[in-house]
Amino acid sequence: MKSIKFGYGRYVPWILSFFSALFFLPPHSLSQQSSAPNAFFTSSKFSNTPLRMNEVRRNAVRHFRANFSNTGNENWFRTDDFYVAVFFDGQMRVKAYYDTKGAFDYCVKYYNAPLLNADIRLAIMKKFESYKIDVVTEVTNLEEQIYFIKIKTNSNIKTLKVVNGSIEVTEDYINIGT
Repeated sequence: MKSIKFGYGRYVPWILSFFSALFFLPPHSLSQQSSAPNAFFTSSKFSNTPLRMNEVRRNAVRHFRANFSNTGNENWFRTDDFYVAVFFDGQMRVKAYYDTKGAFDYCVKYYNAPLLNADIRLAIMKKFESYKIDVVTEVTNLEEQIYFIKIKTNSNIKTLKVVNGSIEVTEDYINIGT
């Protein structure tokens, strides 16, 4: 396959570069991550294609391998402010964010109700009896966790913020589409 040279010593197949420029869009978070309280971890745009390992800061990769996954199944992307490792941990979609110098900043995990901490799940189900947990977004710096939890009924959708066992409703909408 014919290649085109891009930048210093980088070769990319011409057909791949053509199609990636025209058709590939950045990966999107779950559609339910568009609310204002969650905007801080969904506002950056990803690069179109995963980075090669030599394009990622070494200290970011070392920290990632020590704290998350040593399998090498992650994809690394670059945003304006971060290196982001995206991978699946069982049924969880996980994004680990590292600053431009490669220092760990935070991690975002997306998952469903059965994977939520049992104590938190029971507290929510007790306080909001008629609701079902839809999606959980966990933000952590590996020491503390903040949970944004979408719960819904046939008539309402709420976003809960759970910090240190305290539950706060941050959004409350009428559910018009079921």
